[in-house]
Amino acid sequence: MLAVCIAGGPSLQWEDVQTCRDHAFTIAINESWLMAPWADVLYAADYAWWMRHPDAWSFPGHRLGCQNKNSEKFGVTVLKNLGYLGWSEDPDAVYNGSHSGYQAIQVAATRYGATTIALLGYDVKAGNGQKNWYPNPKTKPFERWLSTYGTLADAARARNITIWNCSRDTAITAFPRRSLAEVLCDVSPSCR
Repeated sequence: MLAVCIAGGPSLQWEDVQTCRDHAFTIAINESWLMAPWADVLYAADYAWWMRHPDAWSFPGHRLGCQNKNSEKFGVTVLKNLGYLGWSEDPDAVYNGSHSGYQAIQVAATRYGATTIALLGYDVKAGNGQKNWYPNPKTKPFERWLSTYGTLADAARARNITIWNCSRDTAITAFPRRSLAEVLCDVSPSCR
C-alpha cells in the first residue's frame, strides 16, 4: 500500500497534493490538512497545536497526535510516546524524533500498513525566506531534525518498506529522491 505523508515545507505545491487525491492513502501533517482536507489522517503531535486550531477539530478523517492525553477532547487519538529515536512496532505508539513528520512516517507503516511511503513538503530547510508554505514565525530546529531521518531509513529498509522523498526541494539525504508521478505510476497502472 502507498501512503503519502504531506508536511509543511515551503516547496509544497497544491498541485502535488491534489495529485495524491484518490490515488494514495494520505496523512496531512499540521497545517497541510488545509491543502488536503480530504486526507485520510490529520497528524499533529502537540496539544498546543490542537488548541490553536479549533477548525481542525472537525476534520472528518482520523485525528492523531502524541504527547498529551488532553488532545483526546478534540477527538484526537493520542499515541504513546516511546522516546526520541527509533521505529515503533506498536500501532498505538511512536518514537517522536521531536517532530510530527518523523512520527507520521511510522504511523503510515505501523498503524496503516504502508509498504511504500512518499514524502511531500519534507524540506527541512527554509526556502524563499520561508520555513513553511504557510506563515509560521516559530524557530525550526532543522539541523536536529535532519539528523533523525537516518534512523527511520535504516529501520524501513530492514522491514522492506520503501520511503521516497518526493519533495520538490529538500535537505534530507537519508531517503532516495523520486518524482511523485513516478511513485504514483508504480501503484496505478492507469497513469501509463
